[in-house]
Amino acid sequence: MLMQRHRSLVVISNMQEGILPILDTNESFLWNNCWLMGLANKLEVPVLVMEHKGLGRLVEPVLRLARGSAPCEIVTFSYVSAPAAVERIRATGRDQLILAGNETHISIVQTSLEARSKGFEAYVLAEACAARDREDHVESLPRIRQGGATIVTREMILFEWIPCSTDPIYMETSIDFVKHPHPFPRNQP
Repeated sequence: MLMQRHRSLVVISNMQEGILPILDTNESFLWNNCWLMGLANKLEVPVLVMEHKGLGRLVEPVLRLARGSAPCEIVTFSYVSAPAAVERIRATGRDQLILAGNETHISIVQTSLEARSKGFEAYVLAEACAARDREDHVESLPRIRQGGATIVTREMILFEWIPCSTDPIYMETSIDFVKHPHPFPRNQP
């Protein structure tokens, strides 16, 4: 199934001050999450930011790209098991969840494995996911696939959300997010 921007909801997981410093990752992890949020903002795809209780505040770039949308505070590891999160997801009218954030082997795995049973398709941007231990991240990806979710890349998302070069937003978006990729492209705060 192709991702479609009118059906997609970006779900960003636990990009919080208390966990980011202990993840086995590099700068590209945060950058890739911000890139995804920036693309979603540009194409008017809603973004829902999850904030796990007790892990501190969201990091500044994520707060900035959330554009004033209140984070959804959760205590469950699967977001589709949290009634408040499911309510917020369903309120968007979207059924394709684009998952990113941390930790891959916990929240991303559990949410992606349960998504179908709740009526959602799950897509995981692997390059925007991380765990405290690299092995946990790596071993999570086959399990996510086996569970029926789809592992995707940044460009898969972009070119499925804009499937035709005649789309009026294609040229500007491809310059901002492919040719000169930056999570805060032109004309965004």
